[in-house]
Amino acid sequence: MKPSNTTLINILYRSTADDHSAPLHPGEVLREDFLPHCKFTVETLAQKMRVSRPVLQNLLAEQSAISPDMALRLGEAFGMSGRYWHALQLQYDLWQSRAQNADTSRRSVDLGSRRSQAMQSRA
Repeated sequence: MKPSNTTLINILYRSTADDHSAPLHPGEVLREDFLPHCKFTVETLAQKMRVSRPVLQNLLAEQSAISPDMALRLGEAFGMSGRYWHALQLQYDLWQSRAQNADTSRRSVDLGSRRSQAMQSRA
């Protein structure tokens, strides 16, 4: 059984509505929204997807990302497009990258400010 389109849209938008908070990891969406709704166990879903249980458990624990192959397998398992899963992963990765770049930029600005202050105090 696959979730309704409204459920899918809500999950997707819930994960992107606030640009300042991280979108949900696809493993969390799978664990919290799909598995309970579809009443799959981890073992049943792993078999349906033709992946090992540890591979699926790593995804559910948010310790691994969804590859294009995994997105297709998830789509097939839930009777939907793999694009949904791929889009969730892409949103998550983009946000993480943006946050990482912002931290790097902030550190560069802080370092630059300290250098300016040190140079001014020497003058």
